Amino acid sequence: MQGNSGTIRSGTVAPAPDVRLLMERLLQAQAFGLCAFGTNGVIVMREGLPANVGLEPGSVIDDWPAFTGLLDTLLALQQSGGKLELPAIGHNGLKFDIAISWFDEFGLFIARFFPAQARTKLDAMAAQAPREKRILLEKIRRQQGEIEARNELMRRFIAGVPAAVAMLDERLRYVMVSARWQKELVQAGVDVAGLRFGQGFAGKVKRWEAALRRLDKAALGGIEKIEAGDGKTQWLRWERADMAATSAHGVRTLLFAENITEDLLQTQKLRAQGRKLASLNDEMRRFALAASHDLRAPLRQIGSFASFLQEDHAAQLEPEGQIFVGRIEACADRMGGMLDALLRYAKITPPEGAPGAVSLSKVVQAARANLRAEWRASEAHMRMPRGLIVMGDAGLLTILFQNLIDNALKYANARPLQMAISAEPGRDGMLDLSFADNGGGIAPEKQGKAFDLFQRLGAGDVAGNGVGLATCRKIVELQGGQMHIDPAYQGGLRFKMTLPMARRENVRKG
Repeated sequence: MQGNSGTIRSGTVAPAPDVRLLMERLLQAQAFGLCAFGTNGVIVMREGLPANVGLEPGSVIDDWPAFTGLLDTLLALQQSGGKLELPAIGHNGLKFDIAISWFDEFGLFIARFFPAQARTKLDAMAAQAPREKRILLEKIRRQQGEIEARNELMRRFIAGVPAAVAMLDERLRYVMVSARWQKELVQAGVDVAGLRFGQGFAGKVKRWEAALRRLDKAALGGIEKIEAGDGKTQWLRWERADMAATSAHGVRTLLFAENITEDLLQTQKLRAQGRKLASLNDEMRRFALAASHDLRAPLRQIGSFASFLQEDHAAQLEPEGQIFVGRIEACADRMGGMLDALLRYAKITPPEGAPGAVSLSKVVQAARANLRAEWRASEAHMRMPRGLIVMGDAGLLTILFQNLIDNALKYANARPLQMAISAEPGRDGMLDLSFADNGGGIAPEKQGKAFDLFQRLGAGDVAGNGVGLATCRKIVELQGGQMHIDPAYQGGLRFKMTLPMARRENVRKG
């Protein structure tokens, strides 16, 4: 094979010790095997590969079917410093992914071999992450609602008819206890009347008793860990109400207690689910960033070689060949745009800090300002009510409405283009929002894919990457809401979404 380096020569080359150390480190980085070869294609070393793979030292890579004809492309990698990936290569019943990189300090190419199923699992994980995210969000909301409902019931119960109450005198001796207190906190068969607080208790309560002897506000309530003799651990939330020293029957303190062990266990489960959700989000973001980064190098090479053909060999190409080269350049440009859009999508992350009150009028104005030229050219009109206030992040909400407006402008098939935003109070403190236009809309059978990445369901000649609506839904969900297309809407397209509602007086002036 002829290339920039001349004819491939056979022969072996003894690698330097530091090359072997590098190979060992690369093997530890999840690769099960690798081989190294020079710019002439001669293999100088192989590690970890099964015997039936071949690629023996002294042979040339062009003798191996998967590497045939690759040397010229790899020599271009030597200049750019990129990486060439060969997915799902099969040989002698084996199947693996190959990543080839140039190491300038050793003057060698190193090809790393990975199990092919690793890429399949990663792709499946990335595809599953958005669905798992929605499921976890819904489950967390349900469980948070259940916990809040139980806490509210507990507060009413303590204020009205306490579940467990004890009356204590000035010496912290029991005067009377409720049936629930006797059942849950006292050892079976023990009558605590007249006993000191710590006596007869089903567990050690020295710290709790010490807190009750204090008379300052810091000792008006707390949470105690009770370790019973049977090895079980319970958590009690308690509150005290001190009475006057001259109160009837010598009662100085009313002590209320509630077993919160189940609530704490539930909270721990929620935290674990929250950590899992954060891990899924982070994993999806890392995958998108890594994929877009790794694809740029071969994409640049494709574009560069197509440009070389246009610039240096256009006269030698048939008209049909020139058309093909032009299509290659166009596809490379489109792929570059898709990678840029994927990076922007991956960078949409939960905002830092607590959400604030945001005026939707100001958000929409900012979105329209970012699309000033397109807006004027389309002669578009928009209607929306004043005073719509939501809780969220102003930057993310601006991106949301900018994408919705841009989508309507791109697919407008009517003059003038009409857009309308409407809202009404929803359930659970949410605002039900609608964004409608009189454009071409999306066919009902395609609406289910509208929010998927790289799905372009409108006219094919309209510029775009199919990431805008996916970004919109991601932003709405990060604000705690939901988003979908209204299938019953006629005469255009209408998106329906929910956002946390806030009152207008909470918006900062200026």
